[in-house]
Amino acid sequence: MLSEDRVKLMTKMAIFEKHSRNEYLPYTAISKKDYVGARRFVAFIIFTIIYAVCAGAIVLLMLVNLQLKPDVDALIRVGMIAVLLYVLMLFILLNMVHVMYSKRYKMGMRMVDQYKKWYDELEELYKAESADTSPKIESIDIATANIEAE
Repeated sequence: MLSEDRVKLMTKMAIFEKHSRNEYLPYTAISKKDYVGARRFVAFIIFTIIYAVCAGAIVLLMLVNLQLKPDVDALIRVGMIAVLLYVLMLFILLNMVHVMYSKRYKMGMRMVDQYKKWYDELEELYKAESADTSPKIESIDIATANIEAE
């Protein structure tokens, strides 16, 4: 016989498995440091590529406009500004990525812990129900005594 509490837990677990399992359960296989570090590395690579492409396009535009004699001092200043801007933007981006993915990991681990709690509760309900429905020795003895008496 199904108890109402067991059905509720099974429903919650099924909803979690259907909608969130693939997103949150992989967090159990990796530490927070590794998860956030991998995301920061990917952000670093993507940002560096985008920044290099944009900086290259700006340099090409400047060289086209200065066709004859480019001012070396101006190019050095622009290059230094570009490098400082890159470092500043990279620092801000990596800190934002760190905060965002740390929160995501923490939330995912909370969801996995809740799933484990539901599983443990369900297991306890199964144990309690199996203990309640198993025949007692006294009832067996009484039943056999009644049969023998007849």
